[in-house]
Amino acid sequence: MTVFSLGSAKTGLIPLVLKDGRCGLGRGSYVKERQVARKSQRQQQEKQTVTDFMQRKQQDRLAQWTESDLRRSQGTCEQLDEALGYEEPTVSWFWIPTSEEPEEDVDSSDTDDEEPTVS
Repeated sequence: MTVFSLGSAKTGLIPLVLKDGRCGLGRGSYVKERQVARKSQRQQQEKQTVTDFMQRKQQDRLAQWTESDLRRSQGTCEQLDEALGYEEPTVSWFWIPTSEEPEEDVDSSDTDDEEPTVS
């Protein structure tokens, strides 16, 4: 059975779609397509998230390794310089930095011993 026939034109049946439920015509297929699209998008995001995480961890490990290598090199330079009699490094970053900041002595006993005067 053909609905139309025009020589070389395509001929075919028009599908009969019965409405069942409260959805409109074509809504079911739209919802399915949307679910498939969301699922593929979610999978793609998860894959990207995993690769980003792995790259961040790799960069962190590389930074830690570089930092430890620098500290070991600075320690070696300091030992060699001290063996040659140097008391200070020729360049500040050759040695491991020392914190020579003066520590503030907080005398909490001074403030606790004072009694408030009543006038």
